Amino acid sequence: MSRDNAGVFNRYVDTTSTLIWSSSRRTAYQSIRKLGESTGNINSSNVFHKWTIEGPNSCYREINRGLLNDDFRTLEKHADYINQLCRAIKANVTWESMKVYRGLQLEPNAINQIKTDRPFLWPTFTSTSRDVSIARRFGRYIFEIETSPNDRTYRADISNDSLYSEQEVLFYPYSGFRVKSIFKDARVIQLECMDTIKVEALAKQSQSSGLHFLAVDEHIFGNSQWFWNASSSPFSKNEPPKWTSYSAADNAKIENAFQQRNIEVHLERYTIRFNPKVQVNQSDPNKQRQIKRVEWHWI
Repeated sequence: MSRDNAGVFNRYVDTTSTLIWSSSRRTAYQSIRKLGESTGNINSSNVFHKWTIEGPNSCYREINRGLLNDDFRTLEKHADYINQLCRAIKANVTWESMKVYRGLQLEPNAINQIKTDRPFLWPTFTSTSRDVSIARRFGRYIFEIETSPNDRTYRADISNDSLYSEQEVLFYPYSGFRVKSIFKDARVIQLECMDTIKVEALAKQSQSSGLHFLAVDEHIFGNSQWFWNASSSPFSKNEPPKWTSYSAADNAKIENAFQQRNIEVHLERYTIRFNPKVQVNQSDPNKQRQIKRVEWHWI
């Protein structure tokens, strides 16, 4: 089956149009993975088939936005399926050497800020294709991803279970990569797979916070993102903060109030105050947490 260009854009370009390249697995994702791996037998074919569905019954867009935002409520809603999909990828992993492709929307001068040899983690389930023309159809730039038998990066070829003939290879959340080469004239960014645990270890050694860049389409995060401190002792100097991002909807509401110079804004269960910057539990005002605002920019 074939589909229109809009479907291809959504699957192979849209979720990477605004990228946050992290250096560690974030809090909400780890929490839903700890809710319990899906038990019993699973039908991998059905699980993969569901991932490729478009239209009103599609789930991949919401799940990937939840992963990008590290939005616990969204990830909890889909926890069973996320765990099933992780199991299915592991059970059908392909360790072959190959090249797969994904499109990326970048501003023309943004390519100059991407540095080679930088390791990072990709938070979402990442759809790639063995067919470069799928990725080229919309992305201004192309990720060319090289895999090898010993890179310890989980991915599965789901071509036989997809609704569409797109030679899809699906990567596990928080797969690790390294920027290998950049070919500006050809608009190609070469990546190679890298063990997630190794990326996290290197980041810890260098105290790196990950590679952040802002692309053309800002529909997921906008220019700024708000975070709250999820550590058990949020005001303790002895415990490092665990910054967790707000959902896209809450982030937009907080940012709008901030830009309007409001004193505070009310969310479903919390009140956000801007001076000082704290999150207050509406049922218990004594329960407060630090918040912070980050403007995404090139580093």
